[in-house]
Order: sequence, then C-alpha cells, then structure tokens
Amino acid sequence: MRAVTAVSLLLLMSAQDVVQDPNLLGWVMYFGDHPIGKTKWGLHLEAQWRRDEGFNRWQQSFYRPAINYDVNSWLQLSGGYAFAKTYPYGSFPVRQAFDEHRTHQQAVFKHKIGKVRFAHRARHEQRWLDIQREVPVGPLPHERWRFQQRFRWQTRATIPINDKYYWTVANELLVHVPPNMAPRIFDQNRAYGALGVNLSDTARVEVGYLNQYLVQRNARIHEVNHSIQVSIFSTKRLGDLFRFR
Repeated sequence: MRAVTAVSLLLLMSAQDVVQDPNLLGWVMYFGDHPIGKTKWGLHLEAQWRRDEGFNRWQQSFYRPAINYDVNSWLQLSGGYAFAKTYPYGSFPVRQAFDEHRTHQQAVFKHKIGKVRFAHRARHEQRWLDIQREVPVGPLPHERWRFQQRFRWQTRATIPINDKYYWTVANELLVHVPPNMAPRIFDQNRAYGALGVNLSDTARVEVGYLNQYLVQRNARIHEVNHSIQVSIFSTKRLGDLFRFR
C-alpha cells in the first residue's frame, strides 16, 4: 500500500510541475508536388512561414525540397532535405534563434472508402539542431550540433462537399527515436481541420485550424499552440511551372 501511495504521489507531483504555454500562431504554407514529364519521378517544393501572436512576429521559417517517386496510384516514396530557423516565442522562449538541418525518408499510402479519400504518411527524420543557444559561451565547432531522430505518422481524410469544395481533417503524432532523443519519447501531436477549395485540376487552397500540443526538451513546459493556417497546394508539372505565356 505504501509503495502504491508513493508512486501515486510521485505522479501527482510530476503533473503539478507541468506548465502549459498557450500561443496564437499564424502559418502560411506552400506545398508543391510537381511531376517531371511523364515519368514516375517528381520534385517536392515546400515553404512555410510560421508567425507568433497571430501574424505579428516570427516563430519559424521552414523550407523543404525533396524527390518523389510514384510506385503506383496508391503509394508514393520520397526523400529530401529541410532547413528550419526557429525564433524565440511564447512565454518560455529559447535563448536565441537557432538553425536546424534535416533529412527525411517517407512513404504515403492512399485509398478511398466511399467518397472519402484517405492518405497515411510515415516519415523518418534525421535532425541536426544548433545547440549554441543553450550555452552562454558557445560549444566548439565539432560540438555545435545535436543529432536526433524522429518518427512521424499522419492520417488525413478528405470529404468532398461538391466538385469545388471539400472538408479535410488530419492528425499527426511525432515521437523521438532512441538513442539520441529528448528526455521523453513523445514530441508533439498536431490535430488539423480545414475547408478546401479546388482552384483548378492542379491547384487548391485550404484555410483551417491546427492544434499543436508540444513538449519542450525540458519536459516541463507543454505548449498548446492554436494555429490559423493558409495552405496552397500545386501539382502542376515541373515544365509547366516555370513556363510563362
């Protein structure tokens, strides 16, 4: 009984140490999946401008090029690189802005149930984070980058309203992969809902809301980020993308 009581008390104390930090964010994003000719290969171009306090100041800027390969109509493989710059934001900010470099490999599985389209994305990331923000003097050049790995799983459902409009909902779970990881395996969860508009056969726009629950590296600060999002999607062929008439 005493052991059970001690464990319960420890869990209660841990829960009391958690501090929630709510933030209002605004994200504007571009996602391009551009086929190369009539081959199965394609180029992914992605840019995200993430702002804090609505759209008033920087939270993060993010850029990701990648190569896609369509195995068939329901499976796409991809691999690429990403660069992110994260700025101090929220009530418990980092000491200074810092850079991050990533590589990733992913697979996207697609299927339909009735009129509802589903996409499941599995992504493995390798991350190099600049840690000079964490020490007052600065590490030696070879000690500057912390290496971590992360696994992400996203499930997305798209429900057509008519030929032009649709609803979409998604959830993505992000977890750290050992051995190089933060104090906890859980990193964050992203729940998303939006209204989409098909502008053409190759372009669409979504306006929606993302709830991002993120645990900082110290495991004590839990961010509850409310993000208003505007997303632009394009699947125009690469040759047509840079053709002006």
